[in-house]
Amino acid sequence: MLPTSRLLTLAGLIRHLTAVERGWFRIVLVGESIRDLGGGDDPKAMRVSDSDRLSDLIAAYEVECAEADKVIASMDLDDVARMPGHAETLRWVMLHMIEETARHNGHADLLRESIDGATGE
Repeated sequence: MLPTSRLLTLAGLIRHLTAVERGWFRIVLVGESIRDLGGGDDPKAMRVSDSDRLSDLIAAYEVECAEADKVIASMDLDDVARMPGHAETLRWVMLHMIEETARHNGHADLLRESIDGATGE
């Protein structure tokens, strides 16, 4: 973890990306009534516990990515979110998720650099 944030861990980043995949594609775009992974004292879903296994977090992320792929295949790029109060299109959500994933990929690189000291190019 980074000294500036106890929540910024690789496991926390994976849990967060799982939550945003679920939130944007399944909850906002298609209006599924499923549990949002964020909330309460952890609105961005970055908190992990000692009992969380990295392999389970990765598997959950892979499931949400596969579910997002199904949503993408079922919609046109200009289709609008079905969740009330949202006007985002599939196109906007896909671009946002590219940005979101890239940003957190950079965070993961910083975590790695703090461990091994090597800088990327």
